[in-house]
Amino acid sequence: MITGISLGLAVPIGIGIGLFLSEVASTIVRSILQPCLDLLVGIPSVVYGFFGYMTLLPLFEKNFDMVTGESILAAGLILAIMVLPFIASLSGEAFHSVPSEIKEAAMAQGVTPFYTIRMVIIPYAASGMFAAVSLGFARAIGETLAVLMLAGNSIATPTSVLNRGQPLTALIATELGEAGVDSDKYHALFGAGLLLLFVVLIINGGVWILKGRLFQHDR
Repeated sequence: MITGISLGLAVPIGIGIGLFLSEVASTIVRSILQPCLDLLVGIPSVVYGFFGYMTLLPLFEKNFDMVTGESILAAGLILAIMVLPFIASLSGEAFHSVPSEIKEAAMAQGVTPFYTIRMVIIPYAASGMFAAVSLGFARAIGETLAVLMLAGNSIATPTSVLNRGQPLTALIATELGEAGVDSDKYHALFGAGLLLLFVVLIINGGVWILKGRLFQHDR
């Protein structure tokens, strides 16, 4: 749920930012925004988590009448901010790699810039956009500290995005230090880690298979 919320927000906004930087922004604007994106990539996750803890949680408590603002939605929003620079930077590089001759040929036909972007640039850069989303997904599903600080760490199954929850990464980070060696809890946590590993491998395999089927013409 947290990964879905983060990608649902970060993918369209990140691709839009990448398209803006590549095709719309002036050189001056691009020279300012691109370093800002690179700076956001390098900020530690604990800083994002602390920012969400000090801003989003009080806001959720006030507006949603919650005892504590810790929730799936709060973690998803902060994770979207963390993933956004990856998707924006990589998709911007994908759009920038489209040969200028192709763009000029399309414009020479008398079509609008929006039509050129929609029918020429985006299809040509589709494989790069797919890679950007895949990297963003990998970043989101493996995040630990920020979601640990904001999700609430409740073992109850959430039924709403405003409920508290505990992702597998947060579960392992929170409980492993208190689990006795060779205890049932100790083995259960290692089982959770193994499950997370299998989930990541299955998803990555599916991504590569899907990429091979969708972009065979790029080979």
